[in-house]
Amino acid sequence: MSQPHYVFCLLLATISLIGCQHSGESSSTVEACDGFEAVITTSDLDASPRPATDAEQLSYEGDKTLLAIDNTYERVLIELAAIRNTAANSGDPEIASIAAVQPRSSWDNPVLFLIFDAKNWDLILDGSYFDWDCSNEFYKGTPQEDKPIADLPPATQQVLLDLVAQVFGAGAVNNVENPTLADYRTIQINFGEAYNMNFMASIYSRLDGILFAQTEENGDTVAQEDICLGIETEIDAHHYIFVNQVSQSIGITMDADGNFSLFDPNDESLTNEDTSPSWYRSCRNWL
Repeated sequence: MSQPHYVFCLLLATISLIGCQHSGESSSTVEACDGFEAVITTSDLDASPRPATDAEQLSYEGDKTLLAIDNTYERVLIELAAIRNTAANSGDPEIASIAAVQPRSSWDNPVLFLIFDAKNWDLILDGSYFDWDCSNEFYKGTPQEDKPIADLPPATQQVLLDLVAQVFGAGAVNNVENPTLADYRTIQINFGEAYNMNFMASIYSRLDGILFAQTEENGDTVAQEDICLGIETEIDAHHYIFVNQVSQSIGITMDADGNFSLFDPNDESLTNEDTSPSWYRSCRNWL
């Protein structure tokens, strides 16, 4: 599922990752991480990836969590099966065949791009930046060497230019104090799990010295079929939006007892900015 707010790294043509190799390698790091507070448990980590990838993805998207939570995953698994069986038996095989589209940043290539300030980039290079050690160790993040910006797709370069202009001002890229994109410090971190990478970005962006932590651009991937899930916790309802190949959509609400009802995802009460519920906005953001 594509998200419109991806940011990319700029690069130094060659960088030394002496500091990166420190992460998770020493006994002092293990001792220092004894009090580390992760947002998931080791059992959550061990359970991923789960057998049903679309149920797993919809679960963490609906809950806004890093990984799928057991109760939500099991419920979504049952609900998707019920919806698909009902659709198939009622002569609507199109709905039955639609699956959640796995975002490239979370499944095929789970990475973050970290943009550092100058002070902490110097610490990275001399091997004395330690703020990310515990996060890298627990979430299995492995720092990588970046590519030159010229090697990135044109669309990715433009995303980066837009971000720089937005944050530092329209003239930031070409002014005297900041003449080139290479003045920014970036590192790519690869992860071995199918995380909600937007959530992971929020974790790393809170670390000292990191200006931005963003997921990878989704490239030219355009979903023609998709599903999103919005969870309305107040009434314990799961709202699904199914989108077919011609961008037509249908809404299905499942209550806690397994009863379902239909709704129009294009109804003005949902699409109007003044009345749109949070579950709807959250769901649509993933489509």
